[in-house]
Amino acid sequence: RVLNDSINVYVFEDITEKKEITLERDRLSEIISKIGAGLVVFRKTGEILFTNRFIEKVFGSIGENCKILLEEMNCPIDDIQQKIEEKKVAVKEIKFGEMYFMASFSEILWDGEINYLCILKDITPLVVAREELKERVAELRKEKLHTLSILEDLKQANDRIRAMQNALIHRERLATIGEIAAGVAHELNNPLTAIMTYTDLLDDKKLTDEEKEYISKIRLSAKRMQRTVQNLLTYSRAKSKGKSTSNINDVIKDSLDFMEPSLKREDVAVELFLSDVPETPLDRDELSGVFVNLFTNAINALKEKQEKKIEIKSFFDEKQKKIFVLFKDNGCGIDEKNLGKIFEIFFTTREDGNGIGLAVARNIVRDHGGEISVKSKKGEWTEFSLEFPIGGG
Repeated sequence: RVLNDSINVYVFEDITEKKEITLERDRLSEIISKIGAGLVVFRKTGEILFTNRFIEKVFGSIGENCKILLEEMNCPIDDIQQKIEEKKVAVKEIKFGEMYFMASFSEILWDGEINYLCILKDITPLVVAREELKERVAELRKEKLHTLSILEDLKQANDRIRAMQNALIHRERLATIGEIAAGVAHELNNPLTAIMTYTDLLDDKKLTDEEKEYISKIRLSAKRMQRTVQNLLTYSRAKSKGKSTSNINDVIKDSLDFMEPSLKREDVAVELFLSDVPETPLDRDELSGVFVNLFTNAINALKEKQEKKIEIKSFFDEKQKKIFVLFKDNGCGIDEKNLGKIFEIFFTTREDGNGIGLAVARNIVRDHGGEISVKSKKGEWTEFSLEFPIGGG
């Protein structure tokens, strides 16, 4: 409108999407605040973007910048940045006041830019127990200095305790990440279901070929995300309750039948050497998922090979009362430095991978009381070994 030869301009902005993003952030913050660990998201300058209630409870108000706090904990930002660049995730034991924490630092995409995520796990009871153990060991060494055999026994015991401590800290960190992932997966499930539903409804509309192609790409991407969400939920789930007495050889054959079209398309030959093995309680569906994952990984590893071959062997060890399955391909192999990491959640060397499949596979095998391991020669072969005790887990 025009008043007194002047023009008033009114600008209206739709903030619906911003409100939805804020609500999603609030729900995610609530999930993170309940996991029993301290979390801080901060920029490389030290500017704090997010803290949860654990941080506020332990450290009180830390202001808008955590640079001074990190220096007090002997974790300057420059050191953190260097370690992350070298190892992707930096882990360090720190002391603050009378408390001890295991701190892990990694990069995180937050508000559209790369920032730092710090996860703090209280390990004070563990450190106190360790120090008490050290004092006790010192006393025993003074008392039994003349007995070399006792000193050697104490050294071995101390090494075992240190290994157990490192394993416990590692499992705690993975468990924390798993809980966060499960919470995020739950939050994503409903929106993904809505996307799939609406794309199905669009099939009934009169669309151009180009529009149909766009809908197809949306559906494929949503299905891939649903599989990732399901894997995250499987990783954090309770133990399987669907076990029945079955033969592991039948599970292998069922998985092979399922993968046959993909194997033929990639010209991969599969040889089976399945010995007679006893039946044992198994969750056939979940174990089929394990073998399908191994087949899928093998197909990817064989892409650059002229001769593509997979060998699967099964046998029963009477002495150990265990069933063994060996799954071997003659693909590109795995770098020795990565062999100890491939079962960690989110670890992957593939551009299109998500690092969930083998972590889920290990959980499923362990739910059966078994174990899965791997050995490989770079450029030549990879072999996974699965073992299952008779009677199950």
